[in-house]
Amino acid sequence: MFATKERGTGILIAASSCPHVVVEERCASGSIVTKVASEGELPCFDGISGSFSIRASGDPSPAHVVPGGVVWLRRGDLKEVDLTVSRGRRTVFEGTVPVDKFAKLSPAVLRGVLKYADDREGFRAFMTLAPRWRTPQLPEEVARLRIERFAERLASSEDAVSIRESMYLDERYPGTTEVREAIDSRLRGEFARLLDAAPSAAGFWRGTKIIDALGDATSDNEKFLAAYGPAVAEAHMQVPPEEAATLDAEFVKRWPRAAWTPQIVERQEKEAVERQIAREKSQHASHLDDLFSELADIGNLVVSWQYKVAWLQQYGPKIRRTEIGVSNMKAGIRLKKQEFCTLKKEFLKEGTATDFRERAKEHCDHEAPVEDLGAGEVDLTKECRIQFASGC
Repeated sequence: MFATKERGTGILIAASSCPHVVVEERCASGSIVTKVASEGELPCFDGISGSFSIRASGDPSPAHVVPGGVVWLRRGDLKEVDLTVSRGRRTVFEGTVPVDKFAKLSPAVLRGVLKYADDREGFRAFMTLAPRWRTPQLPEEVARLRIERFAERLASSEDAVSIRESMYLDERYPGTTEVREAIDSRLRGEFARLLDAAPSAAGFWRGTKIIDALGDATSDNEKFLAAYGPAVAEAHMQVPPEEAATLDAEFVKRWPRAAWTPQIVERQEKEAVERQIAREKSQHASHLDDLFSELADIGNLVVSWQYKVAWLQQYGPKIRRTEIGVSNMKAGIRLKKQEFCTLKKEFLKEGTATDFRERAKEHCDHEAPVEDLGAGEVDLTKECRIQFASGC
């Protein structure tokens, strides 16, 4: 993080690849609020106002307008920046800006980081603070700000586990012990209430989250196992099969040596065999569906062609073209009957005669072909039944 002050205009440049912290800080003069996003040092200078066109080496865009005189550079390893700052048509600064000659983070901005940023960024800001700002009172103030921040979060509807996970644990960071104790006290109270209630799937998942947040203490594990082990092992929690399988798997992964684990593993193996059998049955049924569907289409075609041949022979014109058409259709019928019989034999080999008869009846009752050769529709249900009952 670096900046320069020239001609009364403050220029703040952040050499961060991805801004994470947003801080609003009023400078000493009280004349301007500077909004800065950064991962580290945030120096505040009077005089930053309006919008500026920025050109800087290392910036992927050659020119853009930056509110507050802030420009982000993609690279964070620059030692110096060729910088041009313009306001309107007037150039207010032009030159090479070295990185290593600018102010460090001030306590005022540190307070903003602790108030608005996440806890990890607060720790980085605290560790970055220049030595001249590290007074004996600073750790006490930092601890107080952290405790107040986490107390506000605990008083809100925010999940205590999420709050615990967002805390940055480092003993060099003032307030770590106090904040951790406050959050853990909240979690242990919730954990106790959960153990007193009847076991449930929601309670299981919440309990494992709390155990993880508290550091997987042995006493917590033992209490949780005593309350939930029998319920999981004996499948007392009424949940859908898929959720029950996920719950079983989580229990076995977490507590492979628990007294209830062998019983759960035995059930898992049994259910795996049942799922495999069900999967194979489903695949077999799907295959039979496909076979019968193809067979039904061919059967309907045979029935329709046979009806047309009979109609042409009885009512068609007695000419050569009719004879040729009838002859060709009879040849096609013979081929399609062969295909029909081949598929029927395959179906009876992989299925049952009873299943075939039931499917054939259902098909002919509802999906038999209907022909209309000029004298009105003719339902061929009877012919369909004869075709599907053929011995092949």
